[in-house]
Amino acid sequence: PTLETRLRVENLLNKLIYSPPPAGHLQHLRALTVLEMIGTPEADALLDVLARGEPESWLTREAQAAKQRRADTPRQR
Repeated sequence: PTLETRLRVENLLNKLIYSPPPAGHLQHLRALTVLEMIGTPEADALLDVLARGEPESWLTREAQAAKQRRADTPRQR
């Protein structure tokens, strides 16, 4: 590709990689983080509900990842 084409593609990729998520997504991600950190049975139950959502949904995948991290982390007493 020409230099101009390469620079345009690099610029687009940088925007995709380094742009913050939409505000609504950020709020949901923060809520998942809080649920994951709280670790109460109620928080775990809510993560379970969210993780059973639409398989294609990013929120479902993030909830599943949060559940997996909870399972991989030793519980403190």
